Amino acid sequence: MGYSFLHSAFTADYILSGKKFQVFIIESGNNNESRNMIETYLRQTGRAANDIVEGRFTLSDPHHGEVDLSWKGARIWGTIGLDDPAVRSKYLKLVEEGLQQLE
Repeated sequence: MGYSFLHSAFTADYILSGKKFQVFIIESGNNNESRNMIETYLRQTGRAANDIVEGRFTLSDPHHGEVDLSWKGARIWGTIGLDDPAVRSKYLKLVEEGLQQLE
């Protein structure tokens, strides 16, 4: 994903209405490692990273544009390159449902 602190990411490219976007999943070692990744990413994109909790984040990334991501435990997943917030939400939910089936 272009950031050394966001390691072990799996990405998949998709095309929707002629526009390419990516979905990513990061499997970190544990909850604390995920927290550190999120905190670093928040700071990198100019957002406060104090007292963060698991959940959803929308970031304005200078390299990827609007990035929506979710964090739960040792997993972080998200979308890159989708302009429509409703579509981003849909894909976050689909990935979350797929990850829950793996548990």
